[in-house]
Amino acid sequence: MDNKLTNSERFINTYNRLDKYMRKYSTKDYYESHSSLIDTMVRRGDVLFKKHCETLKQFAKLRNAIVHSPVDNDSRAIAEPHDKVVEGYEKFLEIVINPPLAIDKMSIPDKKIYKTYLNSNAFEVIDIMKKNMYSHVPVVEDNKLIGVFSENAIFSYIADKDVVTIDKNTKISHFSDYIPIDRHTTEKFIFTHRKTTVAEIDDMFQDEYKDNKRLGAIFITENGKENEKILGLVTPWDIASYDD
Repeated sequence: MDNKLTNSERFINTYNRLDKYMRKYSTKDYYESHSSLIDTMVRRGDVLFKKHCETLKQFAKLRNAIVHSPVDNDSRAIAEPHDKVVEGYEKFLEIVINPPLAIDKMSIPDKKIYKTYLNSNAFEVIDIMKKNMYSHVPVVEDNKLIGVFSENAIFSYIADKDVVTIDKNTKISHFSDYIPIDRHTTEKFIFTHRKTTVAEIDDMFQDEYKDNKRLGAIFITENGKENEKILGLVTPWDIASYDD
């Protein structure tokens, strides 16, 4: 960062770069205002602009005040934005231009994901879940997800059985009717591609109750297909602990 620039100059530079970036997505033949461009980005479904829409419009008003209100005709800004305002604006621009990917910044990588298999001992898996506070364990076969072993699956299994004994002879395969991702009654799972950004993942969890089901986890694969190898996993815990 050039320390010779004033806060107002840094602020205007950021505004101009953001304005130029947004105009790449404008489809209008006539001049479109900065605030209108922000609305265009929101309508396009950009989650960052959706989340910060009102703040960005306030920044646009501040920019206009700085540019159109020089003091004593010497072009000095009428006010200097606070350091935190400028730094926050610059950070937003950087995230917009170079959005961090969830697979790099937030997700649990494939090698660190605790997985289980149909022939695994259910009693041992439950014990590991309890000790490590795991809520969901992917069930895989040939490196592909075939289901999720979770508290929901266990409760559904118990509710459907008159007599239930989970011991050292119980296999994950005993829960085969309850682990498929579409058989979980109170939660859902989403598959997304490896280019999904941190902001997009956060937006998915913000909208988690859309179908009256809690979002249990998001699986990252190459193209967001269920039949692809899992590259990463994002849980509500990862969202809560993420520090951008």
